[in-house]
Amino acid sequence: MGVQIMNYIDSLNALIDKNGGYVTRREALQNNVTDYYFQQYIKEKSLRRISEGVYCLPSYPLDSYFILQSRYPKAIFSHLSALYLNGLTDRIPDYLEVSVPNGYRIRKQDFSDLIIHKERNIHCLESYNEKAKTMFSHSVLSYGLEKSIVEMIRKRDAYDAEIFLKALRRYIKSEKRNDSLLYEYARLRHMEKEVYDIMEVINDQQE
Repeated sequence: MGVQIMNYIDSLNALIDKNGGYVTRREALQNNVTDYYFQQYIKEKSLRRISEGVYCLPSYPLDSYFILQSRYPKAIFSHLSALYLNGLTDRIPDYLEVSVPNGYRIRKQDFSDLIIHKERNIHCLESYNEKAKTMFSHSVLSYGLEKSIVEMIRKRDAYDAEIFLKALRRYIKSEKRNDSLLYEYARLRHMEKEVYDIMEVINDQQE
């Protein structure tokens, strides 16, 4: 029994190390840690309950990006949150912004500032996403660099003009830019010409 307990402790310690101070009940169960031993571990480590099924070490800062996605894994950070996570803006958003499948429910009351976009096109939602690091170095799923640009152009009226132009200029200068992916995703949204025209203008301004 002692060896078994140590195995559970080692598994949970490894998860906390991997997640930067956080652990979820879902992960524990996936690693064959029973609810009983998980609850024992929570008490022994004095873990702080962040939301249902999500816990962190008491000394660690709260990472709302990581917490939200841990609880709602189908939520993908998008729009202004995606621009921020991809380094396309320095302005830290005052709210979290995610896109989810139509019909997927998130309890907004669990988060003080949250904008949820419902996406009917599941192929567009699930394509061209990438892992990104939060300010606390946790890994979350976000719109990729090119997808963030196309979606910003698609909904340009929702963006501050300064953020819009700076994001485009940063993309043009980015060593990670991939114009092939940019136009591939633009074709999915049936807006290849619109994206091409805007990128041409920004390119001309940079010369």
